[in-house]
Amino acid sequence: MNDKSDDTMELEFTSDNTVGDDTNELIEKALPTDSHYKVEDKVRYVWRIDNWESLRTREKVHSPVFTCGRYQWRILLFPNGGNSPEYISAFVESVEASQEKEPVIKFHIFEISNFIKGWHVCAYFAICCENYENNEIASKINIAHHRFTSGIIDWGFKTLLQVAQLTQLNEHKRSLLEKNRINLVVYLKIIKDETGVLWHNFMDYDSKKETGYVGLRNQGATCYMNSLLQSLYFTNYFRKATFEIPTDDDEPTKNVALAMQRVFYNLQCADNAVSTTELTKSFGWDTLDSFMQHDVQEFNRVLQDKLESSMKGTAAEGAISKLFVGKMKSYVKCIDVDFESSRTEDFYDIQLNVKGCKNLEESFVDYCAVETLEGDNRYMAEGYGLQKARKGVIFKSFPPVLHLQLKRFEYDMQQDAMVKINDRHEFPNEINLDKFLEVEEESETESRLPQTYTLVGVLVHSGDLHGGHYCAFIKPEINKNWFKFDDDKVVPVTEKDVFDDNFGGDSAKGPKLLKRFTNAYMLVYVRNSDISYVLAPLGEKDIPSHLKKRLAREAEDNLAKKKELEEAQFYMTCRLFSDLDLKNYGGFDLGNFDLHDGIRSVGIEMTPSKIVKVKKSDTLLDFKHFISESFKIDIAQFRLWLMIGRQNKTIRPDGPLLEADNKLSMEAIKDKLPKHANISELKIYVELPDVEVTSSPWFLSRENPAKQECIIIFLKYYDPYLQKLEYIGKYTVPNKVTNKISSLVPIVSSRLKHPEGTTYVVYEEIKPTMIDMVTQHKTFVQAELSDGDILVFQKSLSKQEIEELPDKSMEKVTNYFDSLLNRVHIKLREKPTDSSPFKSTDKGLNDIDLILSKKTLYDDFAKAAAEKLNCDPMKIMFSMSNNMSAAKGMIKRNEKLTLNEMIPGLGHYPNNTNLVFYELLNMSITEFDLKRLVKVIFVDSSFKEQGPFELLITKNSTFADVRDAVLPKIKFEKTTGNFRIFHYQQNRLGRQYQLSDSLATLSENHGLYMDQESLEEEEANRKSSEIVVPVAHFSKDISRTHGTPFLFILKKNEIFEDTRMRLQSVLSMGEKEFGRVKVAHLQRHGTAARYFKDGDVMFDHFRDHDYIGLDHPDKTGKSSRIGNMEKALKIN
Repeated sequence: MNDKSDDTMELEFTSDNTVGDDTNELIEKALPTDSHYKVEDKVRYVWRIDNWESLRTREKVHSPVFTCGRYQWRILLFPNGGNSPEYISAFVESVEASQEKEPVIKFHIFEISNFIKGWHVCAYFAICCENYENNEIASKINIAHHRFTSGIIDWGFKTLLQVAQLTQLNEHKRSLLEKNRINLVVYLKIIKDETGVLWHNFMDYDSKKETGYVGLRNQGATCYMNSLLQSLYFTNYFRKATFEIPTDDDEPTKNVALAMQRVFYNLQCADNAVSTTELTKSFGWDTLDSFMQHDVQEFNRVLQDKLESSMKGTAAEGAISKLFVGKMKSYVKCIDVDFESSRTEDFYDIQLNVKGCKNLEESFVDYCAVETLEGDNRYMAEGYGLQKARKGVIFKSFPPVLHLQLKRFEYDMQQDAMVKINDRHEFPNEINLDKFLEVEEESETESRLPQTYTLVGVLVHSGDLHGGHYCAFIKPEINKNWFKFDDDKVVPVTEKDVFDDNFGGDSAKGPKLLKRFTNAYMLVYVRNSDISYVLAPLGEKDIPSHLKKRLAREAEDNLAKKKELEEAQFYMTCRLFSDLDLKNYGGFDLGNFDLHDGIRSVGIEMTPSKIVKVKKSDTLLDFKHFISESFKIDIAQFRLWLMIGRQNKTIRPDGPLLEADNKLSMEAIKDKLPKHANISELKIYVELPDVEVTSSPWFLSRENPAKQECIIIFLKYYDPYLQKLEYIGKYTVPNKVTNKISSLVPIVSSRLKHPEGTTYVVYEEIKPTMIDMVTQHKTFVQAELSDGDILVFQKSLSKQEIEELPDKSMEKVTNYFDSLLNRVHIKLREKPTDSSPFKSTDKGLNDIDLILSKKTLYDDFAKAAAEKLNCDPMKIMFSMSNNMSAAKGMIKRNEKLTLNEMIPGLGHYPNNTNLVFYELLNMSITEFDLKRLVKVIFVDSSFKEQGPFELLITKNSTFADVRDAVLPKIKFEKTTGNFRIFHYQQNRLGRQYQLSDSLATLSENHGLYMDQESLEEEEANRKSSEIVVPVAHFSKDISRTHGTPFLFILKKNEIFEDTRMRLQSVLSMGEKEFGRVKVAHLQRHGTAARYFKDGDVMFDHFRDHDYIGLDHPDKTGKSSRIGNMEKALKIN
């Protein structure tokens, strides 16, 4: 905005630049400042304007310069409002910034200059108008803050005040503008920029240069992952252990450990934000997974389990347990008798309540709170009966690195939904946890190290339950600064940014309290006594040599590719075609060109061509010499034509390049093509002399387009006996006006060596769907033929010759082209159904290619497949494929069904291959149609799953028939016991079927669950008051079921702790693994889970059709939930 003309020279102004007690009071009243900002200096500046009307004759005016802090300032005034003449516009301008500037570009009322990095000053300011004599008569104060740089030298208000308001009278009949005089007042505070990035716009920001660290690129919704990865990276011992996993011969997209090593290496050595694409590919994730936010705690656990398994047997074995694993004890201790029941289990993190807790210490107190069991809730102590008892949790040991998960997301009973808890919850920089640790002996207290932890990481969520953004605040070095890692950006921050801004709760803004939706959900603390090794810095020696060599090699390759791409802008690609390339071609047009250029001929090989790279600056003559030297052709014996795509999707030569074009550059030659053509490469037809021409001149002249009478026509010949189309060369018609199409007959006859007098039928190949017969006595002009058109010749056939054809349906060339147009490429692949009893295992080949017609009938399709498979066509079953190349619905046999009707969306391009799965049956397809496919999972008495088994059962069978079909396939550990069959869908048990029930009662695509009555012994001794309920596994959301369901007995009056132990025993899970399982009550048609807690009696909550839910992560990734945007988290 700076104008080098000095307006102040022509106008007389006075000013008042003071700071006293009264002025201080005025400044603080007009410009209150947040307490966390440090004010370096402040001023109230009054620009006293004695002649307002004289100012209005100018577009803009500067005030006299005033000083605040070490800086000089002035007001930039637009008395006529710039682009808004009904307003006054006013801005605060930094004089130093305007002097630091290079030449500026004007943009409306702002000016943008070349940014000079480094210099800046942060200011908080307000502007208003006052009466010249009475400062109590003032306009509304407009407040702003800005980071003044040489790039943006001024900031303020386009619409400071309406011009009409200057003369409006107040209740005392006074106005702002009186006697043509007015004051313009600026209140200004210089704010100390403690981080160096205060109010930064982050344009051209370099994280590495400013902080020494780099961020991680977001793939779509991977900010939650990025925040955790940065936290793990700066846990240096973890990074070092990850580097110690042997990965020499692995691929980064297939090995999680190697992918993690590469991410960590790049975070340590790269200058720019690091990609995580390789890492997520190594997880087995697709693009959709990268656009889904997952639970950070679940992701952390699954990732660490994966890395822990990779560390076994290596130098890194045990590193994760050493860092993150502590022990806690759950206990019930009787008050009146000497009896205690307890279990000790490992933990990797601690989930702490936020609701009802003001700070982190209160959350620990709440976690370890002791509950007294008394009255009806007394504890059943073995050998002592019901007793008063104390129940609680105490920690036996804390790990060096403590991951604390703050429970920001909880189920709200009143809303019957999950909600985010935004309550204020404070966490300290340092916390001592000694009082939460169990002490068994007094001597142990004296020898034990203090459990004092220092905060090194805060993971933050902004948003609500349904979405938001994640970032991390991390202190890489214990006694140094905090940084915010926000995907690809890393910025220094203050302690207020880390603590106060992430406690949550309400924030004050004027008289209102605003709810904060940004708050901490995970805290990372390191025990003070372990800081020296947990955060020990890593150097080059800690990075595996194979990793450095591989990444250095990849960097060189990327540099070479970058150089190639940079050079590519100076080159262009040319594809050359000649009659020599076309002679064996038998498809549409003059060749099988790229898919986007025209229609491809299925089953016809690509037209051979020569691809060359040419400098764009080379002349056409240079290019001709290149062709002459490369292909050993005299430069006088070839002529070049540009080939273009016609509107009918064919590609033909359009016109020759003339001698006059020789001096044009190849780029200029390409520019001759239509602008809408969007050509990626230049296609050029290399015209060679007609075979009839044996001496110079080799070509008829084309140098005078106005007198051009010759044209080139491309000739093909169709043989109905061989059902073959062949290219027989091009021919130059001397005079398109006088020459008739019949003049080509002797040429064609000679080239084909047919007897003299042979007659032909002639067709023009306009496009694949338009093959028209032409009248031979017409001239080429009358037939509307021009350069590049194609004529197809076919011998005239007598009735007898037609009768002797091997296939009368291919009598005419039009039949051939119709066949070619409907030709499709089918790829047969064996359906992967290893457990299927009806698949013949001694026959079958995978990936069989068939070239067929869309009009092929089902039985003919089966015969073509059977010929390749060497089997009975009636014993093949076909299935369609989905877009993911997986088998889906069966194709039912129908004699009248065509291939086009069998496979919806059937394409005819080879690169749009139509995949069909097949299975070889041990029965005919007609017999197969009388049966139905049933999938059965079997669970034996030891709770081991077998299957699923795919059974082909007659449709009128009973469930006894299903049982009899499954039994021969089962490996028994115990052969006694009755068998039961249940409805099975989405990993849940439904109704129990009687063996005499008809199979027709089972819906299509629903499965069955068969067990060996694993509860047989318990059932025999079961009291009438006890109940059997189904159990299902799920992960967080009750619709995300997984695993194998089972039946379980609930006992009356049995408290939850004992029921939980029986569940753990049934599942044969270790304490560590089962410690992650939450037990819930699920209703048949309910949408939410009610979780049980110690002391509950599960029996009291169950009614008919209710079932038990076990909430824990699905490590298999085989969740039953399909078609929902949330998926079970998996890392392969």
